[in-house]
Amino acid sequence: MMNNAKSVANRQIGTADVRVSLWASPPEQAKPHATVDLQILQRKKLGPIQSVRINPGRIRLEEGGKSYAPATRKTHNNTNAEHGLQFNGAYVTFPSPTGNAEAARVVFQPGAITIGGRAVDFAPIRFTRTTEVAIYLFPCIPA
Repeated sequence: MMNNAKSVANRQIGTADVRVSLWASPPEQAKPHATVDLQILQRKKLGPIQSVRINPGRIRLEEGGKSYAPATRKTHNNTNAEHGLQFNGAYVTFPSPTGNAEAARVVFQPGAITIGGRAVDFAPIRFTRTTEVAIYLFPCIPA
């Protein structure tokens, strides 16, 4: 569901869980665009926590036969020492008019993700637009 929702892909890199989400704004919006959310979670109980570096400038969106570089990017890091967790992530927004194609690929160029000082080879992730019907139920309040 690229449009008005998010599509999620999960992968493992050693003991790290990697989650990649793709959001797309509605095509009728003034400046439709796509956003990728990359999250990397490490748990101390699964092994030593290693340094993680994300270079969002090395993440690209491919759709409609074109490749797009990020328009904006932001990284974040959080540690929860009490529970032995390390979170690293990046939000990458692509320029308008991205996010409108029936299919898209998020491509990680060499150096996009580095764990323990080593660049990680991360295969592209494909997303396909799907349509779902949303049914809203409202409580019936007698008059």
